[in-house]
Amino acid sequence: MYKTVLYQKTGVNPILLDAKHQRVESQANADTGNSKSFFGTKFDCLKQAKKRAEKPPADACPPSMDMHTLVLDCGAMQFIDTVGLSVLKETHHDYKEIGVQVLLANCNPPVRHRLRKGGWAGGTDGGSQLAFCSVHEAVRFAERWYHVQQEESKGKKDALLDPEDFQASL
Repeated sequence: MYKTVLYQKTGVNPILLDAKHQRVESQANADTGNSKSFFGTKFDCLKQAKKRAEKPPADACPPSMDMHTLVLDCGAMQFIDTVGLSVLKETHHDYKEIGVQVLLANCNPPVRHRLRKGGWAGGTDGGSQLAFCSVHEAVRFAERWYHVQQEESKGKKDALLDPEDFQASL
């Protein structure tokens, strides 16, 4: 029930998005990799060349969204049991699969204690789940994290398109 309402409120159902992405990806792979022609079946080298030459159809792009972080305000939570903790972990996993981080904010001390004991980390390494004392802190972290991700992505693109590297290879 909680996850259904959360998906409705955010407008993003990570399970459906992930399934759609996998379906589009498998369709693109099927379109480019299943050639049954004489040359495609007899000569593996031609099959590989064909895969490189063909582009996936335009509708094969993964679904996009304008959401990178979900901040859950836990201020109304007086306690959390193992079932609630499992739901939070599932929610974190589902959103992580589509590239959205889940942050908890405004948790009272007993809830934070239970989260730590239940495996919800408080550290800041890239793969951990995070909990913050306020929504403001969570939003500031999410903004910094997003900008760092954008810079890393831009740096990778710039490195791929560096003219000096291209000229050196000639």
